[in-house]
Amino acid sequence: MNGWTHAEEPSPPSGGSIIDIEARTAIEQIIGALRQIGVFSPA
Repeated sequence: MNGWTHAEEPSPPSGGSIIDIEARTAIEQIIGALRQIGVFSPA
């Protein structure tokens, strides 16, 4: 297979016993940026 293959979009972080709001926000922003540039397969 040649060329680009779209990746599946990961779920935003959730759960866990320790909540790190800043890390979760950063991860969600990274996922959003990757979505905007077309890294993930269309839903």
